Amino acid sequence: MKTSCKYIIVFDLETGGLCSKDKKAFYDVPIVEFAMVVIDMEKLEVCEECSLILEPDYKEGLTYEQQATDVHGITREIQESKGVSLKEVYKKWLELFKKYKNPRQLCTLAGHNIVGFDVPFVKNMFEYLGDDLDKYVKYQLDTMQIAHMAALEQQDYKLHTCCGLSNIDLVNAHRALDDTKANAYLLIEYVKSLRGTNTSSSITNAPQETGFTRFREKFQL
Repeated sequence: MKTSCKYIIVFDLETGGLCSKDKKAFYDVPIVEFAMVVIDMEKLEVCEECSLILEPDYKEGLTYEQQATDVHGITREIQESKGVSLKEVYKKWLELFKKYKNPRQLCTLAGHNIVGFDVPFVKNMFEYLGDDLDKYVKYQLDTMQIAHMAALEQQDYKLHTCCGLSNIDLVNAHRALDDTKANAYLLIEYVKSLRGTNTSSSITNAPQETGFTRFREKFQL
């Protein structure tokens, strides 16, 4: 039987701040930008990518922190000129879910620290629009969790550190699409190792200094 994991949708988002017990993902802390990169799991290649900036104030009560804006650089003016509606973002997600649904299972999402950070934003967005993410997604793969198992010694588990260990360039690293593309190639390296087809020893190499820290990674291990 051939694998039923034919596609994985890797995603990342930029937000207007960080969540807390008093600030809920999507409802209080706004989504600013989405990026999705699809991996063909038979070829282990990227087969589609897209990014969408949201219009500001897609609902009442959102708080945009200046510190977050300073990091990703997506100002209100950029959101107003290039942003799309929440319904258009939702429509794009449904399009990807339909196109890349795996046989005998639903879709698989992946990303770096998505379980702890990104997924709640998407789940709450679907909930707000009267839908349920679980109708479309069966598995969630977190490359941060894989990194904890993949390396015996690692200074931390931030995306730029993991990419450096696998000799993956991460440029323009404060924008969602660049992060997501690098994350997709990182996942491909991990899958190659699981399949026994990765002949490099890059996972044990010393990390490359990249000179940046993603906004939310200040609060990660």
